[in-house]
Amino acid sequence: MDREKNRIFRIINTHLDHISQAARENQASLINQDATVYNSLFPQIFAGDMNSDSANKVITLFADSGWIDTYEHIHGKSYPGYTAHDFYGTGAPPHAANGKIDWIFVRGNFKVLFADIIKDKVKGRYPSDHYFVSAEVDLL
Repeated sequence: MDREKNRIFRIINTHLDHISQAARENQASLINQDATVYNSLFPQIFAGDMNSDSANKVITLFADSGWIDTYEHIHGKSYPGYTAHDFYGTGAPPHAANGKIDWIFVRGNFKVLFADIIKDKVKGRYPSDHYFVSAEVDLL
């Protein structure tokens, strides 16, 4: 709940299957069906490791269901690079460089203010095998 505006919103976080394309597509369909139970203006944030880059049908399924990619909304369709890097960072081996597979989507009454991929490391070490994705949104 946004206590300043006294508004409720919904947050969904997931990690889609890393092996089966069919499983990812079925998971996407279930998430989309669940989201459409809410009024189209009801604010929802959906984030996670989709194990799918922008060329994958899973991302198309989300877009076709009304989810807006916060990163693309701010940066356009330019290639953002990869987000999974197996703790190698920019020196990730080719199998790790699948494109952006970590996403933050919104639907409903939001204004996207900022989105980025955070590539920070501490003392030469990455805190995760994925870069962090970040978005700032305003609940309307």
